[in-house]
Amino acid sequence: MNNTIKTYTKKAITGLLLLSAHQTIMADDMQIYQENNDMQVYQDNNDITFDVSVSVGAQSMLANEYLHDPMTNHTNSKLIWDTDSLAMIGLSGSLHFQERYALNIEYWFSANKSDTKMTDYDWNGYAYAGDNWTDRSIHPDTDVTNAASFDINAEFNTLQLSTTRVSTLVGYKQDTATRKAYGGEAVYSDEGFRDTAGNFPDGLLGISYKQTWKSPYLGFKTDTQLTNRFALHTKFIYSPLSKVETLDRHYLRDIVGTSTHDKTTMYAINLGVNYKITTLLDFGVNYMYQRFDTTTGNLKWNEKGSVVYLHDYVRADLKTSLVSMSLNYRF
Repeated sequence: MNNTIKTYTKKAITGLLLLSAHQTIMADDMQIYQENNDMQVYQDNNDITFDVSVSVGAQSMLANEYLHDPMTNHTNSKLIWDTDSLAMIGLSGSLHFQERYALNIEYWFSANKSDTKMTDYDWNGYAYAGDNWTDRSIHPDTDVTNAASFDINAEFNTLQLSTTRVSTLVGYKQDTATRKAYGGEAVYSDEGFRDTAGNFPDGLLGISYKQTWKSPYLGFKTDTQLTNRFALHTKFIYSPLSKVETLDRHYLRDIVGTSTHDKTTMYAINLGVNYKITTLLDFGVNYMYQRFDTTTGNLKWNEKGSVVYLHDYVRADLKTSLVSMSLNYRF
């Protein structure tokens, strides 16, 4: 799915570039025609403009997965996937129509394996909850093998207040990440409470977990010209219709769990400052925070070929933050 989105994004940005180049040539030709014929044929050479951006950033993520029995209201298991400083690369393009409407496309993808830790808690028995876990494994050797975010939206300039422009956004966003945990150490309750400890061999793949969030959204954006050189940008998007699909593999036990979840809430907040290097080139610094609230789903549990369907048995949520720098060029 990530490769498909990445391919379509590249094609879309390439198409926008070609359209922008065609528009520029057409505008120049129309202007020449106007001058040669002493008549108004083309009034505005900037009806369509285009800008592109290349960004690098560091992203942190906190993803949780739960196995929760709705009949007894008891949490049986919780896996916490905590990621720091995942290097990300972003490509984006915007096509502006008469500075009133815009089509924006953005794609981010991971550039390295990250500093991630996974902790797995189990509560084997209804008398156990919270800090009274019965089993725990810790996996410091955990990677995000790939992560990606695709965002496409239509932007409508809505209001102009002095040096601030307010725009409305209607869009779709998809976020996905795959995590893999290797080796680690464990404490189990076999004959008694937390009476057994052990280690997994280094490099041994134990568990992988993938989340794919799909979010149609509404939002707004503000652009404020602070000085001739500096501009402030903010963006807020919100979706009450975000959905997630998960894939959970336990390699040592030959278990595959897949789930689809109910709709949940997603929101994201962006804050950025741009510095104008030239009339066409900007340098930007940006911070983005994103949250997906916990949502419940149905679980398909395949253990060694034996399949069980569990209704409302699995939960998932996600929080991310991204600090980035960018170069933005306007055609």
